[in-house]
Amino acid sequence: MSLPESALSSNPSNPGPRISGWERAQRRIGAVLYILLCVEIGTFLLVLPWSAIWDRNLLLRYYPLLRPFYMSSYLRGAISGLGLVNLWLGVAQAWRFRRPAAAPSAGN
Repeated sequence: MSLPESALSSNPSNPGPRISGWERAQRRIGAVLYILLCVEIGTFLLVLPWSAIWDRNLLLRYYPLLRPFYMSSYLRGAISGLGLVNLWLGVAQAWRFRRPAAAPSAGN
Protein backbone atom coordinates (compact mmCIF):
# COMPACT_ATOMS: atom_id res chain seq x y z
CA MET A 1 0.00 0.00 0.00
CA SER A 2 1.44 3.34 -0.99
CA LEU A 3 1.69 6.30 1.33
CA PRO A 4 -1.36 8.23 0.03
CA GLU A 5 -3.53 5.12 0.24
CA SER A 6 -2.44 4.42 3.79
CA ALA A 7 -3.05 8.04 4.74
CA LEU A 8 -6.55 7.96 3.26
CA SER A 9 -7.58 4.57 4.68
CA SER A 10 -10.04 4.69 7.54
CA ASN A 11 -8.59 2.08 9.85
CA PRO A 12 -9.98 2.66 13.37
CA SER A 13 -7.20 0.59 14.94
CA ASN A 14 -4.65 3.16 13.68
CA PRO A 15 -5.97 6.57 14.84
CA GLY A 16 -2.92 8.47 13.57
CA PRO A 17 -0.19 10.42 15.32
CA ARG A 18 -0.78 11.44 18.90
CA ILE A 19 -0.68 15.14 19.74
CA SER A 20 1.23 16.11 22.87
CA GLY A 21 -0.23 18.38 25.50
CA TRP A 22 2.10 21.22 24.50
CA GLU A 23 1.06 21.03 20.82
CA ARG A 24 -2.60 20.98 21.83
CA ALA A 25 -2.05 24.05 24.03
CA GLN A 26 -0.28 25.84 21.17
CA ARG A 27 -3.18 25.12 18.84
CA ARG A 28 -5.72 26.34 21.38
CA ILE A 29 -3.77 29.55 22.08
CA GLY A 30 -3.38 30.13 18.33
CA ALA A 31 -7.11 29.63 17.81
CA VAL A 32 -7.98 32.05 20.62
CA LEU A 33 -5.59 34.68 19.26
CA TYR A 34 -7.05 34.26 15.76
CA ILE A 35 -10.59 34.68 17.14
CA LEU A 36 -9.61 37.82 19.07
CA LEU A 37 -7.81 39.27 16.05
CA CYS A 38 -10.78 38.68 13.74
CA VAL A 39 -13.26 40.17 16.20
CA GLU A 40 -11.04 43.20 16.90
CA ILE A 41 -10.35 43.96 13.22
CA GLY A 42 -13.99 43.33 12.34
CA THR A 43 -15.26 45.71 15.00
CA PHE A 44 -12.72 48.34 13.97
CA LEU A 45 -13.66 48.12 10.28
CA LEU A 46 -17.37 48.08 11.07
CA VAL A 47 -17.35 51.18 13.30
CA LEU A 48 -14.51 53.37 12.02
CA PRO A 49 -16.00 54.52 8.67
CA TRP A 50 -19.03 55.95 10.46
CA SER A 51 -17.14 57.72 13.26
CA ALA A 52 -15.84 61.29 13.47
CA ILE A 53 -12.25 60.06 13.10
CA TRP A 54 -13.02 59.13 9.49
CA ASP A 55 -13.79 62.78 8.65
CA ARG A 56 -10.55 64.11 10.16
CA ASN A 57 -8.06 62.09 8.16
CA LEU A 58 -4.59 63.29 7.22
CA LEU A 59 -5.02 61.82 3.74
CA LEU A 60 -7.77 64.34 2.98
CA ARG A 61 -5.49 67.25 3.84
CA TYR A 62 -2.87 66.22 1.31
CA TYR A 63 -5.28 65.00 -1.40
CA PRO A 64 -8.50 67.06 -1.23
CA LEU A 65 -9.64 65.71 -4.61
CA LEU A 66 -10.19 62.31 -2.94
CA ARG A 67 -12.76 63.74 -0.53
CA PRO A 68 -15.88 62.85 -2.59
CA PHE A 69 -14.69 59.27 -3.03
CA TYR A 70 -13.45 58.95 0.54
CA MET A 71 -16.65 60.35 2.06
CA SER A 72 -18.88 58.22 -0.16
CA SER A 73 -21.38 56.00 1.62
CA TYR A 74 -20.53 53.26 -0.86
CA LEU A 75 -16.89 53.15 0.26
CA ARG A 76 -17.90 53.32 3.90
CA GLY A 77 -20.37 50.49 3.37
CA ALA A 78 -17.77 48.36 1.58
CA ILE A 79 -15.30 48.80 4.44
CA SER A 80 -18.02 48.02 6.96
CA GLY A 81 -18.85 44.92 4.92
CA LEU A 82 -15.24 43.78 5.28
CA GLY A 83 -15.66 44.30 9.01
CA LEU A 84 -18.75 42.08 9.00
CA VAL A 85 -16.81 39.38 7.14
CA ASN A 86 -14.06 39.54 9.77
CA LEU A 87 -16.61 39.34 12.57
CA TRP A 88 -18.24 36.36 10.87
CA LEU A 89 -14.87 34.61 10.56
CA GLY A 90 -14.18 35.17 14.26
CA VAL A 91 -17.60 33.93 15.35
CA ALA A 92 -17.40 30.90 13.04
CA GLN A 93 -13.96 30.02 14.40
CA ALA A 94 -15.20 30.48 17.97
CA TRP A 95 -18.15 28.20 17.24
CA ARG A 96 -15.82 25.57 15.77
CA PHE A 97 -13.44 26.01 18.70
CA ARG A 98 -16.30 25.56 21.18
CA ARG A 99 -17.48 22.24 19.75
CA PRO A 100 -15.69 19.17 21.11
CA ALA A 101 -13.90 16.98 18.59
CA ALA A 102 -15.74 13.84 17.57
CA ALA A 103 -14.66 10.91 19.70
CA PRO A 104 -13.69 7.74 17.83
CA SER A 105 -16.13 4.88 18.21
CA ALA A 106 -14.91 2.17 20.58
CA GLY A 107 -16.76 -0.78 18.99
CA ASN A 108 -15.20 -0.80 15.54
